[in-house]
Amino acid sequence: MRPPTSGSRGPFATITFFQGHYAFMAAFGFTVVGVGVLASLRPDGWRLTACVAGTLPAVLGVSSLLYPEASSSVGAGWALAAMAWGVAFVAAAGGWSGERQPRPRATGHDRRVHRASLG
Repeated sequence: MRPPTSGSRGPFATITFFQGHYAFMAAFGFTVVGVGVLASLRPDGWRLTACVAGTLPAVLGVSSLLYPEASSSVGAGWALAAMAWGVAFVAAAGGWSGERQPRPRATGHDRRVHRASLG
């Protein structure tokens, strides 16, 4: 694979090719999908995971708007779409709402069974 010429997408094209930038961008895409799937499973701390899953594409969109000459820039249209998707993902997950869902309380029967199992 040949490195791109410096005139292909600005001065960043040659620099990013030799630093493994394209492999990082591929890993970034898998990370966004993986963290989104993890957030949808709702483990403990899932709100933070949902915020990360939404923030990553929003950051990609912002950086694409700030540095349109970068070789990994997705363009203005896709940058706005990535930012909107990130905000929508967090809003749908309720990640920034701050409202907490209470954990179910143990009934009296559950406490007696637990105490009996402790010996």
